[in-house]
Amino acid sequence: MRTIIISDITETEKSIIPYGLNIGKHTETRVDILHYFDPVLVHGTYSPVSDSQSITPGEKLSHEEILFREKETARAKIDWLLSREGSRLNYPLRINPTVEIADPDTGITEQIGKHNNPLVITGTKPSHSMVDSLEDLLTILCKTDAKILIVPPGKKFAKPAKCCLVTDLTSPANQKLKTLFQWITPLFEKVYTSAVVQLERNPRQKQQLEEWKQALMPYNEKLHSDASEVVRIDESGIAFESICRHKSPDMVVFPKNEKSHFSRYLFADDNLRRFSEKFNIPVLLY
Repeated sequence: MRTIIISDITETEKSIIPYGLNIGKHTETRVDILHYFDPVLVHGTYSPVSDSQSITPGEKLSHEEILFREKETARAKIDWLLSREGSRLNYPLRINPTVEIADPDTGITEQIGKHNNPLVITGTKPSHSMVDSLEDLLTILCKTDAKILIVPPGKKFAKPAKCCLVTDLTSPANQKLKTLFQWITPLFEKVYTSAVVQLERNPRQKQQLEEWKQALMPYNEKLHSDASEVVRIDESGIAFESICRHKSPDMVVFPKNEKSHFSRYLFADDNLRRFSEKFNIPVLLY
């Protein structure tokens, strides 16, 4: 499997790249780092030398020159970060950084398409040189077969021990879940299941959760059969906060099934970013 990190190096000093490198180390995968500059989104910045999009007096730079300058700056920052983190990892991790001026949708989709079910890691604050928001980036990523790991800025890596797998019972145990557990098993000591449902609408949902969980048992011996619960909710946000407070997981895992009520809530109104940052918990979408 391949680990692909969407660079946020130009957006925040607390980059998620070190976290992603550690994931690559612990899953023993090659790592690609992608940073694309969308010509439509890149704007000039204030500097001693004026460019065609700034008001600072001085010699003007063309749009192409501005893009080249931004690309070289990002490449230098990534190289410096990799040099620093390489000694800390103390592991022969194979890393391939790509910094290009290109349409991010095309570039990211093509890179993901080269690999079978890769893991894509992004921060909650992706670079504005690529996309306007996390929601826009997820629109690109959810069209692929990749697993998506969303990490709060500056999240310190510690090998995760406890994972909470959330289901709305619309995603059956299938090949996607089997592949997911192949990735989860080396990382976590415990895996809990929670169902986000409304019992008053379907009294059989607790039984359905047990059936769903039993279907997963052959995939992972670490699945806790006594730790599943049905979260009774009026709003999906209450369920998410309940999981984070009472389970204290190192990672929360959700299906990226946009047809379900819960997934529609997660993808709306920047909710994924807000919750991940509020509880400082990475969120994995499969």
